[in-house]
Amino acid sequence: MISTFAKLIVHDTHRTNIMYIDCPFPNGKPKKVERLPAEILEVVSIVFNLSHFIVLRFTPATKNVYVMDGIGLCFSTWYNHISFILAGFGINHQDWSVDMDPTYLHRQHDSYTCVPIACVHIWRLFQPNHQTFH
Repeated sequence: MISTFAKLIVHDTHRTNIMYIDCPFPNGKPKKVERLPAEILEVVSIVFNLSHFIVLRFTPATKNVYVMDGIGLCFSTWYNHISFILAGFGINHQDWSVDMDPTYLHRQHDSYTCVPIACVHIWRLFQPNHQTFH
């Protein structure tokens, strides 16, 4: 259901400089490898591991992966997702750094609000001028 929300936001937005990749459960190698289009400034994905959803934001220009995780799990929790997504573009993950997203404002204080928090971040990334959240 969370992937459906993300796809609806992406479809409604029609942004040409940001791309959504669906990758909740990476398994093996990507079936297809495509070059990342030059106009893409960010790649975003909602990912799942250890009963927890987060948002990953990739910035090709700086070779950074930013993690939006309200609980703050170890970055290695998301290693398979990161390497799978980058491999889908023929990119070596070893050249990239992983950091907590500096724009990330939400702390999760329970075991169940990761889904709405991830949805808010997808909405903010794709429609930054269409909502106000406090």
